[in-house]
Amino acid sequence: HPGLEYQKCCAPCHAKTTTAATPEALLRSRYAAFSLELPSYLAATTHPLHDDFDKDTVAWVQRLAKGLDASYFEGLRVLAQESLGENEHEITFEADVRPKDSPEGAGVTLHERSRFMREDGVWFYREGLDVSSKKR
Repeated sequence: HPGLEYQKCCAPCHAKTTTAATPEALLRSRYAAFSLELPSYLAATTHPLHDDFDKDTVAWVQRLAKGLDASYFEGLRVLAQESLGENEHEITFEADVRPKDSPEGAGVTLHERSRFMREDGVWFYREGLDVSSKKR
């Protein structure tokens, strides 16, 4: 979360001592996991109905890891949120991503509307809707 130190915001989720209390907290903890190259956390917080979900978690985490080390994740902006009921939520956000072999200021801004679902009190990333990107 903006203004919160990593140790207070995302570290407890990444250490699995707690789960994200809100969809926005999950979004932010997942963004931090991309930045910190934590593919196990990304896999663990992805809903089983997501297209990329793989029951072979070891192989899936290995595939995720290969992509994470290629980019810098430089910024996240939450633009809008909408509750779709007690256990479903959408967040529209932008994220700045730069390939590690590109100069500062290069890269893309990803724009996404994401859906989150809660099961047994735990929030998961369900799917990305209306995903697009533009060069910075």
